[in-house]
Amino acid sequence: MPKFLITTATGRQGTSTVRLLLAKGAEVNALVRDPSSAASLALQSMGATLFKGGFDDAETILAAARAAGTVASVVVSTASYTELHEDWSVVKADLPFLSQFFISKSGAERAYFPEYMSSRVLTVSFTRDFRLDQIDAADVGQVAAAALLDPARFSGAEFTLGHEGLTLDEIAAHLSRTIGKEVTAKYRTAEETAEARKTTPMVEMQLWAPTLPRVEDAKLAEYGFRWTTFEEFLEREKSAIRKTVGIDIEA
Repeated sequence: MPKFLITTATGRQGTSTVRLLLAKGAEVNALVRDPSSAASLALQSMGATLFKGGFDDAETILAAARAAGTVASVVVSTASYTELHEDWSVVKADLPFLSQFFISKSGAERAYFPEYMSSRVLTVSFTRDFRLDQIDAADVGQVAAAALLDPARFSGAEFTLGHEGLTLDEIAAHLSRTIGKEVTAKYRTAEETAEARKTTPMVEMQLWAPTLPRVEDAKLAEYGFRWTTFEEFLEREKSAIRKTVGIDIEA
């Protein structure tokens, strides 16, 4: 079986990728910042070989790569939709923050809710009918492992990961059921959005998102992946989600 080097291996996507590769019999070298951390030790217990280092430690990365064998491919991850504009400065007048954000991301390819914590309100500038596609970080690892293990099948394939498009009202309803407290969605008016953009640049993402093409569910279905539903994700992460809104510490 092949051997792979997985960097940022203790993250949700990295851990999922490592676990699935090992389950298929592959060998994995995992680059971790702290080999003694619980996340690193969990990888080691699965069978991964740990290498201590970060992206500012070139020698460790080289050693981990050499130990994995000959480099057949390098997978670079930056951001979705960087390919929509060859030069992202063309949208600078309308979307100055996004222009700067994607200029940096496309350059790498070439070489969110302020009132949620306090009042459980998802304040957004999305339209009420906008559907936000969901993806579990662990499912990213599912795709990554499959592509690494079967490169011929995935050669040339390019798709955006996501499924189960939900409106913010639907998301709020799911959250309400999970935490046992009411969560609501509040939609900013045009005037409120204009004001929010002065201090919260990521509002631009909510204005821009409805203009993007929807995820091609049929294309993803061809590969036979089984996605985690939003409800399943919330149930799995229920304890952590309740803590984010202080429920577990309420009297």
